[in-house]
Parts: sequence; structure tokens; C-alpha cells
Amino acid sequence: MAREFRESTVALPETWPTVEEVAVNGTTLYYRLDTPAPLRDEAGRYRRDERGRIAIEAFMALPLSTMYGRLAAYLESVSPGDSAAQPDPARLKSAFAELVEFVERFGPLGIGWSRTYRAENVEADRLAIENGQLRWQVQASADLPQRAVSPLLARGRSPIWLVVFPELGLAPFGEVRQARSFPELAWEARVRLEDNLIAHDRLGTIDDGPLSRTRAVMQEALDLVHALAGPNPHVIRDAIERFSRADRIFWVGSEPVDSTALNWRLAVRGMVPEDGLWRPFKAHRGQVDWETLGWSILAQHLSRMLTWGSLRVGLRGHRPQLGWRVGSLVEVMYLQLLEHVTQHPDFGIGQCAYCGAPILRVRRQQRWHTGCAPAGRQRESRASRKARHAVEPDQ
Repeated sequence: MAREFRESTVALPETWPTVEEVAVNGTTLYYRLDTPAPLRDEAGRYRRDERGRIAIEAFMALPLSTMYGRLAAYLESVSPGDSAAQPDPARLKSAFAELVEFVERFGPLGIGWSRTYRAENVEADRLAIENGQLRWQVQASADLPQRAVSPLLARGRSPIWLVVFPELGLAPFGEVRQARSFPELAWEARVRLEDNLIAHDRLGTIDDGPLSRTRAVMQEALDLVHALAGPNPHVIRDAIERFSRADRIFWVGSEPVDSTALNWRLAVRGMVPEDGLWRPFKAHRGQVDWETLGWSILAQHLSRMLTWGSLRVGLRGHRPQLGWRVGSLVEVMYLQLLEHVTQHPDFGIGQCAYCGAPILRVRRQQRWHTGCAPAGRQRESRASRKARHAVEPDQ
């Protein structure tokens, strides 16, 4: 039986649900969830795919343009003039084949899951209906119009509402919407009816959908991490300017009271503005410590992305261990990035010479993921290897 939406996010520290089955309806992935699995193996290494890539590396390798192109080509072929024609779920699933393979390996993406909460208010719903009826009676309407009633309310149950909190630093307001659910039906039927109380991810469009936005912001964060490994202040400045989630105005009028709060004054070289509002991109380049500002912006972004997670004490073997209770696979990927900049801050982000995906380097001259290395070496000609080895000592 499919698990309800909020129940699917409850897992022990350092675990994440696995996927028993994936279905696609339009641009939404629906999951039949299975038992949560550890994020790491016994040696403490993150789960990897057959090419040796951790989740963030494999996620950034997904060919979004190819997948959406396949989807568009198929939808164009589905009887455009026949309104009764329905897309084939198998063909929709094949259009997102790489993404389906990814979630089968690492678990559901869970975009926005940790910010989404279920809410019920039986009394408020009853009063809303009564107020509506009284309003029409006051207007002396002989035939009261039929009100749209949710499937849950029609069966005598109060509707369920989904409260979605905003992303920190992005949107000032949250969202409240009524859930559409058919718990008495089979999982396949609930997918066809777009039941939003079973675990799912809305992908949206390639231009501005949740999937595309998530990956675009993650790429900007990776670019900033790579720039900070230099560190060339001009490169760092450019990376900050391209980072869409970075603030453009900072308060530097006083020292932070909270010991964990970021002190933006450390990035100011010279006098702070009289009003305490600092705009580094309007200041002279020499009056900004771009490296300090870059690390501060990265820390702020990681804090925002991990705000909805929490720390718990779990067991590894028979030993208590502090770990994260994650609410989405996106949080797991940012945890992987945090671990990388903590352990290898000056190694930067590489690019695999075989699959093209980013590499969170554990060595300075890492050119392939572990699983891509054999094929990469075969592809590389002996002449190019000799040329590279001749140049490397002078770098």
C-alpha cells in the first residue's frame, strides 16, 4: 500500500526511503516507497551509482534537455486533434528514463517535501460551509447553487490541506492548498487521478520548473565552490554575481548577536556605509574581500538549504552517532557539498573527462569518476596522454 505524503519523510538519521516503483503522469513522478536505506556504507562513504558517482554528481549529469525533448516529441505524436487520446504512461516514463534510473538508485528527489506539512481543521471547514449556506439564504435564493466539495468532504471527512513554507531567501510567502486524494483506490488509480497525498515530485517545465530550478541553483553553488578553491578574487566576484540566490545588500551596521550568524563586516575593506547597508557590487573592487564574501554567501546558502533538516542521534552498529534527519534528497546532495568543502576546500570541482558530470575532487588531479576511469583511459589516446604528462610538471 502506498504511504501517505508526510509519512514518507519520516526516517531514522542518515537514511532515506528507497523506491519500489516509479510512475509518470505528465511531468510528475509518483513513487511507491520502500524501506528507508542508509545514505552511507559501513565505511562511511555515500551511496554511489555504477560509475562511482555520489548523488550530487549523478544528479548534475542528468540530460534535462534530452529528456524534455523526448517528452515533447512524444506528446506531439499523441493525436493532437483527439481530446480523448491519453498519453501512454510507459512512454512518459521512458522519456524520463535517466531520471527514473536515478531515483531508483538514490531514492525520490523530494523537492519541497521538508517544507510541506499536512493540516486539518474540521471546525473551520464546517463553519466555512455553514457561512456559505447562510450567505445564499440571506440573498433569498430559492435554489442554492451546488458548492464544489472535495472527495474527502463528500464522504463525511474533513479535507486535508497542504501547507508549503517558502524557501528561505527566495519567496516571502508560503502556500496553502487543498489536497486531492483517493485513499480507497489502488496506487495505480491514484496516480492516474493525480492524487497529491502519495509521494511525488512535480518536475514542471524545462524553463522554470522545480527540477530545472533546483539543478540550476546547484550548478551555481558548484561554480562558487570551484571559484573559492582558487582563490582568484576576480573569478570569485564573477561567480558571486552569477549566483542567483546570493543577496545583493548586506547589513554591516553592527556586529551579529548570534554567535552562529554571519558577520558580513569581515568582507568590508575600509569604512562601512553610514546607513549600515552595504552593496558590494556598487563598491570599488578593492574595497571588498571577495574570498570572505564568497565563503559567507556559500555558508548562508547551505544554511538555507539545510534549515528544514534536523539533527538526531542514531545507531551505527552498536554505537550512537549524530546524524541528519533529512527531508529530501536535495538536502542530502547539499550535505555532500558541505562535506566536500569542509574536507577539501581547495580541491575545487572537476569535470569528468568521460561522462562530463562534475567531480567533487578527493585528489587535485582527479580526471574521472572511479567507474568512468577505465573507459576514460581507453578513450584517451597514447599521444594525448604523453602530451598531458609533458605539460603537467610545468603547471
